[in-house]
Amino acid sequence: MLAPASVPAFTLGDSFRFSDGRVERVAAIDESTVRWTTQSDFRFTTARNVLLPRLAWSGGETEGGRTNLPPDALLPLSVGKHDAFTAERWTRDRATGQMRTVGEAWDCDVPDTEAVQTPAGQLDAFRIVCVLRAQNGEATPAATRTYLYAPAIGYYVRREDREGENSPVVITLIDYTLAPRDLPPPVARLRGERVQAALQKLPSGDSLAWSDLGYTGEVRPLRSYRDHARGFCREYTERIAGPLARFRVAATACRSATGRWVAVPADG
Repeated sequence: MLAPASVPAFTLGDSFRFSDGRVERVAAIDESTVRWTTQSDFRFTTARNVLLPRLAWSGGETEGGRTNLPPDALLPLSVGKHDAFTAERWTRDRATGQMRTVGEAWDCDVPDTEAVQTPAGQLDAFRIVCVLRAQNGEATPAATRTYLYAPAIGYYVRREDREGENSPVVITLIDYTLAPRDLPPPVARLRGERVQAALQKLPSGDSLAWSDLGYTGEVRPLRSYRDHARGFCREYTERIAGPLARFRVAATACRSATGRWVAVPADG
């Protein structure tokens, strides 16, 4: 049984890749919202409570948003939880400026948990089932969104959207990269030592594992190259798991004049 889950702690650079090709990446964070980018021109904003529907979105010829969402809905997340709330959704056609506003009624339940096996690994998740009904007087069928939310990564690992009796649209997590979280000092030191050793000694594709205080990690150099400004550089990944952390890192480090490998920003 999963312990009750609270608001996830996102970090800039966290990203999630799904089976339909989308990649959703944390681009900015403030006290109440998280802004996300994708590999296309689509952008969206969520509350820090990502169990709620999106607060705003834009892409292509349309943009939209929601108001009046309760920030603490479904929290703390646990089996048996039920919440019902309303919101107002608006959309605007960028070309014509035409606006449309619809009232929404959401009814959500958390019936159980599931150990979900994905290409990104097995993750324990809460099943959340939300039924959405329009409140604008239109005879539209109810839409159902069922998603499996994994507290270990703070995001969903599978989502199923069904409108009325139509066939569901299902997407599954393929891979994820979480920016580094704080580790206990002894673990952080060991991790740093293993990164240095792996980049200095290992051929690309090989890996170096480590463990300490209930944490485990793996460093894998992927590619080596020479940069005209930084000299000899290597791309690498890390996997780290422990009582207070479960994340992956994709990074690049270049060798300094002293022989130490120094991480470089993602934008070079």
